[in-house]
Amino acid sequence: MTLDCDGYRIIGDYDDYGIYLEGYTGVTIQNCIISEFDTGIYMDGDNYTVTIKDNEIYDNDYGSIFGMAETNLIATITGNYITGEDDDGCGPEDPGGAIRLQGKNDSLSIITATLTNNVIEYDEGGAVRIGWSNEGATSKETYVDFFSNNIRSFDYEGDGSPIRLNAIEYIDADIRNNEVRGEGTEDACPSAIGFTPDGGDETVYNIKLTLLGNTFRNIPGLKVIALDNIDAEIRDNTFDRVLTPFRLGFCSSFEPVENLTAIVSGNDFYDIEGGSIVARSVGSTDMKAYNNYIDYTRGGGRGAIEAYSEGFTNAEIYDNTIINSGHNNAIWVEGEDIGTVNVYRNNVQSFIEEYCDYSDCTMKRAFYMYGNEDNESDINIYDNEFSMSGYGMHLESVFGAVLSNNDIQNNCEGIYLDSSEVTIEDTDFIGNNPEELGFCEGGDTTGLYVSGDSIAYLKNSNFANNGEYGLLDEGPFSVYWSLYKDVSCINNDAFFYGWLIPFGGSITTENCTITIRSDEIEFEHVLNTSNGESGAVGFDLDMENGSGIVGGKDQGIELEIHAEESKNEGIEVIFYNENPGNDTYDFKAFGKWVDVNTPTDLNLSYWILKLYYTDEELVKSGIPEETLLIEYFNETSESWEKYETPRGGVNTAENYVWANITHFSIFGLFGSEPTCSDGVLNQDEVGVDCGGVCGGYWYDDSCHTSPKTTSSGGSSGGTTCSIISDNCTEWSECSSDGTRSKSCTYEDCPTSSTEVSEECIYIENTPGDISDPSEGDDDLQKKIDDAKEQVKQLTEEESPEGEDEERSNLLTGQVVGGEGSGSLMPVWIVLFILGIAIVGSVGYFWFIKK
Repeated sequence: MTLDCDGYRIIGDYDDYGIYLEGYTGVTIQNCIISEFDTGIYMDGDNYTVTIKDNEIYDNDYGSIFGMAETNLIATITGNYITGEDDDGCGPEDPGGAIRLQGKNDSLSIITATLTNNVIEYDEGGAVRIGWSNEGATSKETYVDFFSNNIRSFDYEGDGSPIRLNAIEYIDADIRNNEVRGEGTEDACPSAIGFTPDGGDETVYNIKLTLLGNTFRNIPGLKVIALDNIDAEIRDNTFDRVLTPFRLGFCSSFEPVENLTAIVSGNDFYDIEGGSIVARSVGSTDMKAYNNYIDYTRGGGRGAIEAYSEGFTNAEIYDNTIINSGHNNAIWVEGEDIGTVNVYRNNVQSFIEEYCDYSDCTMKRAFYMYGNEDNESDINIYDNEFSMSGYGMHLESVFGAVLSNNDIQNNCEGIYLDSSEVTIEDTDFIGNNPEELGFCEGGDTTGLYVSGDSIAYLKNSNFANNGEYGLLDEGPFSVYWSLYKDVSCINNDAFFYGWLIPFGGSITTENCTITIRSDEIEFEHVLNTSNGESGAVGFDLDMENGSGIVGGKDQGIELEIHAEESKNEGIEVIFYNENPGNDTYDFKAFGKWVDVNTPTDLNLSYWILKLYYTDEELVKSGIPEETLLIEYFNETSESWEKYETPRGGVNTAENYVWANITHFSIFGLFGSEPTCSDGVLNQDEVGVDCGGVCGGYWYDDSCHTSPKTTSSGGSSGGTTCSIISDNCTEWSECSSDGTRSKSCTYEDCPTSSTEVSEECIYIENTPGDISDPSEGDDDLQKKIDDAKEQVKQLTEEESPEGEDEERSNLLTGQVVGGEGSGSLMPVWIVLFILGIAIVGSVGYFWFIKK
């Protein structure tokens, strides 16, 4: 049934209903103008469908559209102009609304509503309320498709809310491409999904929410509350001047949801009061937030992006830009149990513009994480720029996190570790200087500050222009700094308990004092980089039965001490990347030296020194691994002495060199430099005799840059390269000088191709001789071939092991050595045997056959 008003107006006296439907289904109401009633359209029934389209419904006291159903209500509302009037709809007292659909039995009713292309203006009564009443939920399940509507408040004093959806068991809301605009009154009510603000303590069990491509301006935000589960996707929306754009899982009057899953991406936030993206749960929060732009967030929330759970938290937060969040934290991650958290490629600049009075701004963080000491977590924070904030990063009770390649610049304090144990890799701490930044509270805070009970495993990293200290910790023994790359410390100091160990990297200092201490022994060392010092560590040796071990692979050195008596003693180790002795050593220096000392006499029997190296250090040294050994500097003779077998050796499987020693001294790592003295330059040889891998050609007892040229223009002699046999031309005819040649392509050679030659037997054709073998005996050619095969078999049988390939090369003309390479059989013997065979065959043919 269709009621088509054809543009006619239905006018009342602010009483009763403009159109009243009860017990009807399949009704369409269209093209009507309805005004000045208590309710414009009123519907009631058990199980019915209705379509309301292309109407103007306005200036009605209670609301424009109201519908109830006992079991099922299916409503399609499209293309209408609708207003809600001045009933107070914020609290439970007067639940007005421009559109209101609800169930009559919350255990049976199912509401399915599709609202598209409507213009909805609202006052205090609010805009859209589905499955909601002043006493709580009115339906068992609520399904809403809300597309391309324009919702706006027309009263600055109005305090109604744009959207409220509720149910007992389940809500599925798909809200897309709408424009929602308010007047910004502080008393306005937020939109609510899953609960009734101030209208009861019950909330829906489960919510599925899609919020896509909408624009929200100058309104309170959206609160989404459920008991058990929320699954939300928030994408490509714009929030402008919104009070907490959306809170997923919690409200101040309700406990957070048990489990929350949220994807928040591609949204733009401007001038936000409170947090922009807030997700909280009591059981588990699993949030992915990426490609969001957030500009200017004020106080009232924990963070512009917040992932929180009283239980288990997983979060992936990446490619977000957050600026001017000075009143708030930018990114906040918290959980009683932290699972997998990945935070990367975010750009945070909290005070890029002076949006707040700095005196009122607390030390907010670009990134904050709170965890649990008992966690087994997978936390990775990398490739972020955290700058212009109170703290670049603040980690509290976080264990197992890896912070890598972050840019920590121009904060009051760079990174603050509070009761945490983390790894920091390849991170630059630049310009974190409160005296130079107007928004800081002052003080001498640092690039990296490590509290007394925290541990930082620091790898590489640069410190420059950070307050008084680039690196500061309170001890005990809490910074373990390893250098795999070259780094710098400029215009700030570093003071820490722990160690500094070089693994191929070194540190350059400029106006920087690096002080390394240990609370286990009385050890304090100020690093002198000008004389080649590159690291230091102090060990506490606790011996039992006259022996003890300190150090290990992580420290780059291990000392196994055996003494006449047991002592507790300190051992001091200073690392060098330059030779602290003289240059009297015979072998090539690896580039690693150590000075091992103890304050008192240990009455040594002997001790085992192990120096560890990395694969990268080995490659850089150019030394064959099997030749590595330890030498010590004899200060009496001022010379270096080797620890060779059986007093020393190398363990190539575990990457260390060892020596059995009876005294402390300066020790260095050395190795033999391979040469080319055998005349053949192999691929692993880098010595000077042949100028490097494939660096030259060996002949005439010296190395040359080009092949040896024969009288025919070909090349011979040794070469460091090899022929690609498939890329050769056919052999030429044997010439009168007893040689034949072919052109081949080479690999790993100074030239891409060259001509090679070999000796051959030249048989001159004369009158009366055999001018056409085809006219003679066919056995002649066969006998010649048989003779060649016998020679080949003979040379193969006598070939020493390992020389088969060389013989093959000689027989096929490949250049493998020259005079220095040796030959398997003198050429004259081969020629003699071959000549006898040929002469005998010719004689047989001439004298017997003829």
